[in-house]
Amino acid sequence: MIDQFYGATYLLKMSEQGLSLFNISLILGILDLANAIVDYPSGVISDYIGRKKTAGIALIIYSAGLLVFTLADNLTAYIVSSVIMAVGLALYSGSPVAWFYDIMVKYDMISKRGEIMPKMTMVVRGFAIAANGISFVLVLYSVKWPLFCGVLISFIIGVLYLCNFEDNKGKTEGMSFGKTLLLFSGKFLKDGRMRMIVIYDGISYVATAFFILEWQLYLVNEFGLQKNYIGLV
Repeated sequence: MIDQFYGATYLLKMSEQGLSLFNISLILGILDLANAIVDYPSGVISDYIGRKKTAGIALIIYSAGLLVFTLADNLTAYIVSSVIMAVGLALYSGSPVAWFYDIMVKYDMISKRGEIMPKMTMVVRGFAIAANGISFVLVLYSVKWPLFCGVLISFIIGVLYLCNFEDNKGKTEGMSFGKTLLLFSGKFLKDGRMRMIVIYDGISYVATAFFILEWQLYLVNEFGLQKNYIGLV
């Protein structure tokens, strides 16, 4: 839901405030760069402090970044918000999935993942559709309102993560953080399959980035689509 509230209006908000396509590209590029820098060690971080705790802290950090984004009215503020949001996104990435996988192993449910995961995905998509429907209404009042909803939900869910459920950690085997990260890096770089996956994903992401940067502004500016319809599209 949080992702959809952000996705329905973020380009429109920056465009309405007079930011050029170059500036918008710069902001999103900095977000991706900061995300890449933090994302690399994020799995090891969650293994050390706990996946549930990492996810909770990440969502609270993201809510702070999204609030700065919502209130931003100049390039510098948008860049600051992007860095904060990127840190939250990177820490959150993979943490809930790793936590849930270990829970399934603990309770001997791993054999049922083929039944459980599609149902979870369906429910998650349902929440995303609901968020887009809500955005359709809220954007009529202001492009900021869906963003404020994202801020509130992100903060509340982050706190709930910290206050509920048991936590689990990865197998760090008593090694220091730095040594664990180096070991992880070595295994990753030596695996030819992983290197190929990275190359394929990188090429795919470039194409996706071009699309993400343009599509909302293209529909609104070139076709005159009403901005509240972006969420439905």
